[in-house]
Amino acid sequence: MKKTVITLSALFLALCICIMGCNGSSGSSNSASPGNSNSQTETESDASGNSDVSVVGSSNAAEDDLDTSSEESEELERRFMPVEYSTAFSIEYITDEILLVTDAENQKFLLVPRGQEAPTGYDDALLLYTPVERIIMASSTQFGMVEPFDIWDNIVAIVSNPRDWPFDELNERLEDGRIVYVGSGMGSNVNFELLQEVEPDLTFLYTGNSAQSELMTMLDELGLPYAVDNEYMEPTHQGRMEWIKFLSTFFGKGEEGLAYVNEMLARLDDMNERINTTEYRPKVAWGMLYNGIVIVPGEESYVAGQIRDAGGDNLFAHIPGARTSQISMEEFYEVVLEADIWINSNMTPIMDYDELYELAPILFDVPVVEDRQVWQFGPYYYTMTGEVDLQVIELAAIFHPDLFPEYQESTEFRHFQLLPQ
Repeated sequence: MKKTVITLSALFLALCICIMGCNGSSGSSNSASPGNSNSQTETESDASGNSDVSVVGSSNAAEDDLDTSSEESEELERRFMPVEYSTAFSIEYITDEILLVTDAENQKFLLVPRGQEAPTGYDDALLLYTPVERIIMASSTQFGMVEPFDIWDNIVAIVSNPRDWPFDELNERLEDGRIVYVGSGMGSNVNFELLQEVEPDLTFLYTGNSAQSELMTMLDELGLPYAVDNEYMEPTHQGRMEWIKFLSTFFGKGEEGLAYVNEMLARLDDMNERINTTEYRPKVAWGMLYNGIVIVPGEESYVAGQIRDAGGDNLFAHIPGARTSQISMEEFYEVVLEADIWINSNMTPIMDYDELYELAPILFDVPVVEDRQVWQFGPYYYTMTGEVDLQVIELAAIFHPDLFPEYQESTEFRHFQLLPQ
């Protein structure tokens, strides 16, 4: 399931994105702030694969042109960190250590290691010296993506309700005040004065379907820069994983981020090799019970891709689109009758089968319930974004237990758990 690292057309597009940028204005002595764009940008790549080769005279002339084109392609490829699955950001090597990073809103950041001189000619990019020292994380999904790189001392505030996170370093710093909670939500609950007191060098936030618009407005008013991390909008788990590369560059950990994602992809390749040894595909129902209805994923959704890659047959593949849909309990009943496995995606876990029967009495005699094959998320499923590959592999182990004996020998799964008896 290997993909070509970067096609010529995608490389050309990435170069165009790096040339285009937002007009900047000067900031402190260590940075120059670009204009912030709050509209989601979309790009289209030319998939034709055509190359402009002029054949003049003998065939040797054509070969020379092709050789030149190949050399230019290889040079362009060396200039960019491989980003195979996401089209929402890019990372260009200005030197081996100086990077030009473009975020999901086409904002540009010139990342220069401390002690090095910044190159000229990048006036449209925000200059940041890495590792960036004072960062606000505005999404709990960002914690898991940076956790592998020991960067907690560079985080000064979060925009997520404090709770028992699965990251001891974060919990300790919240308790002793080294990391401050400045509010939560899309920005409406953020404390403006506290946000100002924190004096962040950069805030990571998100736009898209659930944009943190009010937080962006506050940061704009204070003249504080932000970078847009839209990993939650990626339609594939591989694309979400690649945002680890994006975030790690701001902490001076770009190469570590690249190596980490490559390891994740390698584990998925091993999973695929095992799954490809069998044609069996268990029938999988994925749905969340909510106030008498059930929320299910569309056929082009992130979840549907996980089920498919893990070797399952998605019973809701007939529902179009990438967004979730609401169906009645009766409609869910008709479909789940066929299921070998049900993944209950409630954010708050169901305690046991007695509670399940109270929530949905209609499901009492469904075979997958009678066979006790109802699974649900582990307690930190949504936060463990640095282990997305392992989440998919756990699904594969649930769908194909004979192919993943190492999981059956463990006492419990980490990201998914059987509904207690």
